[in-house]
This record gives sequence, structure tokens and C-alpha cells, in this order.
Amino acid sequence: MELIRLCLHNSRETCITILFALYLIINKLLRPYVYLNFPETIIAFILGILPNFIGTAMVYLVYLKLNISKLKPIIFTMAIVLFMEFERFYNQNINFDIFDILASVFGILVFYYLDNNFLNKKPSSFKLTTIFTTKESEK
Repeated sequence: MELIRLCLHNSRETCITILFALYLIINKLLRPYVYLNFPETIIAFILGILPNFIGTAMVYLVYLKLNISKLKPIIFTMAIVLFMEFERFYNQNINFDIFDILASVFGILVFYYLDNNFLNKKPSSFKLTTIFTTKESEK
């Protein structure tokens, strides 16, 4: 855990950047290829909901980066997700997709957990020896 904390230290910006790059890669490269060559597969389903997961995580982390309390970003992010689903349903005649909503909720929960446990933690408590020591050597 300490190694993960060190790797993710002060990295909301890094996470947002990585998530944005993944979002572009998935939407512009992977999804068109998979939808064309492997429609109706589990991979196509996962790539269909993954942008919601990633997009929700990005919006949530951006709001946290702006130092807004943790509850407001959760509410605002879900409001955006619901608005976009209803907008697509009414204006573009695209079916309301509950799996997109569930992926968004899961994205918020995952990044809420990561932010509380790993992101933006000070590495001062990290000691390189903690990776290599065992319980017996600490006694």
C-alpha cells in the first residue's frame, strides 16, 4: 500500500491527464475497431460503458482539484451524467442506458476511495524499508 501511495502522491493532476488520454484512446481508436470487428461481445459492452466510468472520474477529480467539498462533486457529477443520459434520450433518440449510469456511479465510488486513501497523501510517512521489511523484522 505504501508503494501505491508513493506512486500516486499528489497526483490528481496526473490521474486526470492519464484518464483523459485513456478516454481519447478508447473513444477514437478502440471503440470504432471493436464495434466494427467484434460487435455484440463483452469487450464491446465494456468499451461502451468505460467512457462513462472514465469521464465521471475525471469530472469528480477536477472538482476535487478545485477544492470543492467532497459531497458537492459527487452530486454535481451524477447530475451531469443524468442530464447527458436524458439529453441523449430526448434529443438524439438514443436509448436510456442504465449501464452507463451504473458505470458512472462505480467510477465515482472507485475514485472517491482512491482519493481518500492514496491521492494527495504526503509521502513523509513513506519509508523505502517498509516495502522490504516483514512483521518479524519489526519486532
